[in-house]
Amino acid sequence: MIRKNPASTVASPALELVGEQLTLLAVRLNSAPLSSSDYQLSDTTLRLPDPPLNGEFVLEIDTQINPKANSALEGLYLSNGMFCTQCEAEGFRTISYFLTAPM
Repeated sequence: MIRKNPASTVASPALELVGEQLTLLAVRLNSAPLSSSDYQLSDTTLRLPDPPLNGEFVLEIDTQINPKANSALEGLYLSNGMFCTQCEAEGFRTISYFLTAPM
């Protein structure tokens, strides 16, 4: 569940999530699928320019990752036949998109 920070003075904030080495499969807002024209995708961010500002909303994001190809040893990776995680902020962004700043 996401909601705008009531203390925010920004009139119309965009919602920007960070993520790296992710394959975006689907985005849903309050269970309704979004089309690619409803968001902006780059190599490092997923941005919703006009998220709902009144009340709370649910954002669902389906991604695909490839831990076997992850040689950076960050996020979820394969090492000596065992799946491992390193989920500090740098590693977590290779597992899922996430919020880094309040809206």
